[in-house]
Amino acid sequence: SNYLALCQKSPPFKWSTSTSGENVCDGGYQVISSADICSDAADWVTQGNNAPPGVISPTPVDASYFGILDLSHVAYGCFWDGYDKLAFNPNDTLVTSNYLALCQKSPPFKWSTS
Repeated sequence: SNYLALCQKSPPFKWSTSTSGENVCDGGYQVISSADICSDAADWVTQGNNAPPGVISPTPVDASYFGILDLSHVAYGCFWDGYDKLAFNPNDTLVTSNYLALCQKSPPFKWSTS
């Protein structure tokens, strides 16, 4: 065929991992850099995808999107408030913090090779 497919890598989002109390995105994932993507990530979690590590909650997790919170004690990006909300922090004072972050696949799409 003369057509290429645009494929989404799975999963599109992944929870950060803690290294010495600081949450960082794993290799192949990056910090979510917009409120719109953070909102999409909250929808993804609510649809029955992975709950944050250590959170015991009914499936699917109610991870509603709270909105934008400008906080200097939380790392830049999309973060879990520890209860049931995801919010986007535009404040880039910190690169990492002890708040769990939701990361996006980097890049989120790729071209097929055949």
